[in-house]
Amino acid sequence: MLRRYDPNHLILLLGEAYRNGRGVPEDYKEAAKWFTKAAEQGDADAQYNLGIMYDNGRGVPKDDKEAVKWYRKSAEQGYADAQYNLGVMYSKGDGVPESYVQTYAWFNIAAANGHEGAKKGKTTVAELMTKEQIAKAQDLSREMIEANPKLMGAMCSLKVISRADRVTTHPSDKVMNLSVCR
Repeated sequence: MLRRYDPNHLILLLGEAYRNGRGVPEDYKEAAKWFTKAAEQGDADAQYNLGIMYDNGRGVPKDDKEAVKWYRKSAEQGYADAQYNLGVMYSKGDGVPESYVQTYAWFNIAAANGHEGAKKGKTTVAELMTKEQIAKAQDLSREMIEANPKLMGAMCSLKVISRADRVTTHPSDKVMNLSVCR
């Protein structure tokens, strides 16, 4: 019996082959071409990889706004690495206005999706924020998830804990636990 493959996934694999030089000569420009084809068809992995290429200027001109565009498309589908990278872009003001509230919100969502770097990043950025900014970021995280449940990824279920039940990860700040991935 023939196994059916998602054509976008095969296109993504071709992009990865060119990026990594597996079976073909390493060629970032060719990789970007294939990642773009899959990304435009909605493949979250390809969107993330294209974001990295624009972020680093490999195979395409370095363009922070394009990197943010592709990270966001991937992040909105629950791709934790893209959510983390989007938070990093907000922390530096690369391609978007610098915003610790947005940084914390994206790190919070990525951390809820199991991203270890986001868990650490959330604690680090919280040290630079006021309690009011943290509360605003937590509210933003919740609102973003309510508006787009896909942010939580396929393996996670949303479990928002009320303000009164927040857990503390920083001695002086209360933070929100969004979910636990299974």
